[in-house]
Amino acid sequence: MIYKPEKLTKIKGGDVVAEYMLKEKIPYIIGYAGHGAIGLLDSFYDKQDQIKVVWPRIETAAGFMADAYYRITKVPLPVYVSTGPGPALSTCAVANAYYDSSAFLLITGQVTTNQFDSGALQEP
Repeated sequence: MIYKPEKLTKIKGGDVVAEYMLKEKIPYIIGYAGHGAIGLLDSFYDKQDQIKVVWPRIETAAGFMADAYYRITKVPLPVYVSTGPGPALSTCAVANAYYDSSAFLLITGQVTTNQFDSGALQEP
């Protein structure tokens, strides 16, 4: 017999990330908005009273802010960036945290699945 649920619940990937961060009591997410991160930001919009979104001026600063937060509190923060230049500008902060045994979580955006491998919209 095949189980057929009466109603499937749809959940977005960004909702999973946001709910997990609430569960882990993460106080901030740091990032730079762009078209590749809009879905994630939408998930945090309804939770802005529980998780504060911090907006740096550039992606590099987001990584260094999260790195500094970890060094002070020992709590890793998530950093989100859009597609293309966002991940590239984050590499210095990632390398710095890695070589100094610090920590933060980097979440990068991506183009829509129907545009994979097409070079669209600064695809990484």
